[in-house]
Amino acid sequence: AAGQARCVTAAVRTVSVLEAVNSACESVRRLEVGRCVVVAEAVEGYIRRMVASSRPDPSILLGESPRAAIMLNKAARVMAASDGRWTVYPEDVRALLGPVLAHRIMLSPEAVLRGESIEDVLERVTNRVRAPLGVGSEPPVKPHGANGDAAPKRRRRARSAAN
Repeated sequence: AAGQARCVTAAVRTVSVLEAVNSACESVRRLEVGRCVVVAEAVEGYIRRMVASSRPDPSILLGESPRAAIMLNKAARVMAASDGRWTVYPEDVRALLGPVLAHRIMLSPEAVLRGESIEDVLERVTNRVRAPLGVGSEPPVKPHGANGDAAPKRRRRARSAAN
């Protein structure tokens, strides 16, 4: 009837058993290892340019913030560590653009009416940014540990005679 509010409910799916992908300790360990991974200055600039490229595009109503660049940097570090490397490659950054940035973008009404997707706009915008050259020439680190994980081993610095 007119004037009455209708309540629309979605079907709810219950999950009786949900298996963990990894433990909380394993997640914390991966984040800690990620902090040891190096991000070259050229790759940091690449991340900043990628994030900044979303702001002036007319299809994007709300672009990326500096916090998005920080999250992209952290995710790229963890990705490199899980791949057994000490260095973040531009390919890591490119692979994480969608998962890290897509939910942070708001399309303009015009872009929505044109049928553009966030993924299409993000791809178009970030293709304008050139990846740095010469980053990623480090030889791969071999996996270690009893469980075969590929996290890089922590390097020890040589102590000087003054220490």
